[in-house]
Amino acid sequence: DSALAAVIFHSITAAFFDWSASVPACEAITQIVISLFVSCSFRVRSCRFVIPFAPSGETRPVGRVSDATLKPVVIKQSAGLLVYREMDAGGIEIFLVHPGGPFYAKKDDGVWSIPKGEFVDEDSLTAARREFEEETGSEIAGDFFALTPIKQKGGKIVHAWAVEADIDADAIHSNTFEMEWPPRSGKTAHFPEIDRAAWFNPETAQQKINPAQATLITELLARI
Repeated sequence: DSALAAVIFHSITAAFFDWSASVPACEAITQIVISLFVSCSFRVRSCRFVIPFAPSGETRPVGRVSDATLKPVVIKQSAGLLVYREMDAGGIEIFLVHPGGPFYAKKDDGVWSIPKGEFVDEDSLTAARREFEEETGSEIAGDFFALTPIKQKGGKIVHAWAVEADIDADAIHSNTFEMEWPPRSGKTAHFPEIDRAAWFNPETAQQKINPAQATLITELLARI
């Protein structure tokens, strides 16, 4: 709404320009600030702003924002599999993976995860099964059922599918990524996306897993 945008713009800048008007040396800085405000990427159609500027109290039009377009915010999405197995003695175990790379090498509680990866314009189950294979080297089949999507701390949405299956955690083989290492060395090193995997009872799994993903385990236990 152009009128509302003009009111907001005027309110924010009025105090600044009242001060700067009394300091002649600030005029150049003020003009720069005006340019920055006018080039902001919020959508305003043909809205002209008039800003108090000169010590004499005159007002001066600072320009027209013509159909400036706000770029859409893209929310990243991941898909993954929450794999569990029933134990002969009763209860279940949950399969989790530990991220590779130097940043996570000495971290444990709160950094494990379900095998997952980002996807765009794709069925989430298809993406989840692909990412599982890429991160573990194994394909998973079974009766999949969707869990409620969760949002991680950074804003990423995770779509998880649960399935009962078994996999040898000691035999995983992950794809790799490269990064500069050591830092500022100019050298590139390769690391596995997943450096290890393990089966945990539900209580331990909730301690090991990324905190945002813990609700996936809670939902799983309520549904099986």
